[in-house]
Amino acid sequence: NQAPKGCTAIALKGMGAYLDLRGHLDIAAEQAKIQVKLEKLGKELAPLEAHLANESFTAKAPPAAVAKAQADADNLREQIATLSQAKADLDALGHA
Repeated sequence: NQAPKGCTAIALKGMGAYLDLRGHLDIAAEQAKIQVKLEKLGKELAPLEAHLANESFTAKAPPAAVAKAQADADNLREQIATLSQAKADLDALGHA
């Protein structure tokens, strides 16, 4: 879903909301914070994806370990998507 003009999305477990932030924050500083978080999450995701792409791992590891790695990777991807959308919303907010 696209946030209304001048708003950013807030995602919580089981719900989402929009917050009007115009005039209430330093957009560039917030985008920089989000970028740092995105880079950290990307570094956490890379080894999980490497493990999951490794046929030796998926064939030999206990199914619970593979499922946990997949769940962790899915969680990180969801966080990355949410933060990426927030960053895009902030960019749009800066042009609102």
